[in-house]
Amino acid sequence: MVADAAETDVDLIRSFGASEIVRRGDGMAQRFRNVVSARLDAVADGALLCEQITPAIRNGGQIVVVRFWDGEPGRDITVHRINVRGSVTDHADIARLAEQVESGVLTLRVTAVFPADQAVDAHRMLDRGGVRGRIVLEF
Repeated sequence: MVADAAETDVDLIRSFGASEIVRRGDGMAQRFRNVVSARLDAVADGALLCEQITPAIRNGGQIVVVRFWDGEPGRDITVHRINVRGSVTDHADIARLAEQVESGVLTLRVTAVFPADQAVDAHRMLDRGGVRGRIVLEF
């Protein structure tokens, strides 16, 4: 598996099974193409790198975006838009995710936990950027 990572996340991404790490930033798509010697069949983009990474996808390939992106990459690339809000009331999906966390298939990465009455502080932390993991509000 080939993945991109910020310099501070290289070890974490390797622990997820990436055999090759591509540095983020300008020219990232070309670095991917250099590593795989061709364009990618598919990309899972959880970091809003859409415009930066789509040049690395082959014509007719696919991109999965797990955050909001309304772009259209062209070249017959299929965009799969996935958003957790669509599953918020799907109890079977939520139960399956809980099972995957409990069995170790999925690893949660929590950066900070705030009491619900400190939601403003949680949003300030998110707005500052650089958050590696999720911010959780406890109710």
